Amino acid sequence: MKKTTIQLETLTCPSCLQKINNAVKGLDGVNKDSVNVMLIQVKLN
Repeated sequence: MKKTTIQLETLTCPSCLQKINNAVKGLDGVNKDSVNVMLIQVKLN
């Protein structure tokens, strides 16, 4: 399984983080239980 980390510069809005979290979880091939959107990073497994 491939792991990817994406830097999200200057993103601090909790609502925006939740929208990104939901969008990433909706992508084909993404393990929905492994998505972790934090303040400045998205970690995908």
